[in-house]
Amino acid sequence: MKKSYSAIVEYPPFSINKAWQGRRFMTPEYKKWRAGLKEMLENEVEFRVDGWIELEINFYVKQFGRLDGDNLVKGFADSLVDAGIIEDDRKIVHYSIWKHKPKDGKEKIKFEIKRYGY
Repeated sequence: MKKSYSAIVEYPPFSINKAWQGRRFMTPEYKKWRAGLKEMLENEVEFRVDGWIELEINFYVKQFGRLDGDNLVKGFADSLVDAGIIEDDRKIVHYSIWKHKPKDGKEKIKFEIKRYGY
């Protein structure tokens, strides 16, 4: 059993600040973003990880100074669940979040999932 898995998806991060209308309804923009990311993750990421995990996320964003890194996490973690990469975001025991300016101008998300306790 591998201890860690990593991947890069060339998909722009999305701030949770633009995700909800009121308290319970996803914005059309957020629904579209989640559906697109889910499809990309399903097609491009070969691994699935069960159990308790640690998650390191590197967000490469053009609006580096305007976005809060923590606002980028929720939608991405939910998309990992939607795509079946992880079983439940409640199983994430540790997050490490990095925000970078993309040197190549392309927004993307690089992530590593480690099995907790290994």
